[in-house]
Amino acid sequence: PLVSGLLDVNEAQIARYDVELDSLEFLDGEGRAEAVVHPMRREMTEQVIRSGEPLRTGLLGEGFEARNPIGGIAASSDHGGGWLGVPIAGHQGLLGVLSFQRHPPASGFSRQDQELLVFIAHQVGHGVGQAQAMRQLEEALVELEFKLVDRSRQLQDQMDAREQIE
Repeated sequence: PLVSGLLDVNEAQIARYDVELDSLEFLDGEGRAEAVVHPMRREMTEQVIRSGEPLRTGLLGEGFEARNPIGGIAASSDHGGGWLGVPIAGHQGLLGVLSFQRHPPASGFSRQDQELLVFIAHQVGHGVGQAQAMRQLEEALVELEFKLVDRSRQLQDQMDAREQIE
């Protein structure tokens, strides 16, 4: 649904990255958690997290290690088709990976596909950052309201105490 009409893909996935726990949560294209993730897809997603760079596989028979010498993952282009993963970054760092897969293996992703998905991931990261900033503002507003109510109560108590003295 995210790239519907822009690219022909068979599978879409978002992997949310928790920096503090150094863990990934995989979501399908509809935002539902995936219980089982193919080990190759997990390894490629982890490579994108480690490098912070896009990763394309299955292009014209090129294997994973041919395009991505970092990391030493023994993989080849016969893992089920072309795969493209791009990092999603926000104001506070890496948020996750947006990935897509195509079948059959001959239909890999082009550099233009990668550029488009990098742009989309950038927009997603920006949107998440804006939502986080809005949530922080709302939390600050609630805290300010509590402080205002508390201070108003203190002032009212002081005024009541003065009236009783007079």
